[in-house]
Formats: sequence, structure tokens, C-alpha cells
Amino acid sequence: MFDSIKTIETRNARGLPVEVTNGHCAGNAWVDYEKITQQYDSGDHLALRSRLDLLSGQNRVLLEQEWDGARMTRSINEGGIATRYEYFPQTAVMSATRREAVPAAGGLAAQAEMVSTYSGTFTIGESMQPQWLRQTRTTAAGALSLAGTTEFDEEGRTVSQTGVPST
Repeated sequence: MFDSIKTIETRNARGLPVEVTNGHCAGNAWVDYEKITQQYDSGDHLALRSRLDLLSGQNRVLLEQEWDGARMTRSINEGGIATRYEYFPQTAVMSATRREAVPAAGGLAAQAEMVSTYSGTFTIGESMQPQWLRQTRTTAAGALSLAGTTEFDEEGRTVSQTGVPST
């Protein structure tokens, strides 16, 4: 026997989804089981996504994001792990990501800060979107460091890679 499912989506005046309710048909009755809500900043960037379990009443934050204009500066995932984003001056081209250190908890080992830095050559065309021509990414966490270089053609397709891919 297959259950039917339903999704009800509510959008704000700007057309952005602010609430999604999911449910399924159990026998002859609809049962809503979750409500996902989203909040946006003044620039219409997603700032907060949370999920309410309608069966247990538990609410949890799935994602938090902070923005500076068109550039995301920080995000926190549902596990509470925060990542900061840095950019080359006057561009929306990312120069580094920093995943903050995570302390030991619940029998899991602590994790060192992980930093990925990006360098290379890029162009910014009429669309104002950056296009990498050559990108080198170096990622370091604790005593471990990995590097890789990717070269792209004019269409943005990968033409060569060395080391760990810089995607």
C-alpha cells in the first residue's frame, strides 16, 4: 500500500519560500509531519532555515547564514559547525574558507580549524561573475595540508588537474 504525500508551500510577497509543510495520507486522514521555515535578510538572502517536527514538537535549526551585500560571510550547519568566507577585495571571488575548530564532545575527538585558501588567475566579465582560468586550492587542518591546481578553458571547463582537485 502506498501513502500519498502532500507539500504545501507558502511564499512571501517577493516570491521567496517562507514555509513548507509536508504530510502524508495515512488511511483516510492527512497527517502533517514537518514544517520547514525560512527567513531572509533585507537583501533576500537566506538567513535561517529551521525544521519543526510536527509529531514530536522538536524544532532544530538546519542552517544559519550571514551576508555582507551579495557575499556570504558565515554559515552554520545543522551540526553547529561554523564556516567563515573571505573574498578578494572588491570582488565576489572567494579567497578563503575557514571552518572553525570543533571541541571534543559526545565521545568524538576535537577537530582543528580547517582553512582552504584559493589563488590563481580569474577574469570578471560583463556579467560580473568571476571565472577562474587557473585555481590553486590549499587546504590545511592541524598537521595535514593538501594542495591542488585546476586549469579551465574559456568556457569554464576543466582542462587539467594536479594534486587534490580545487572545486
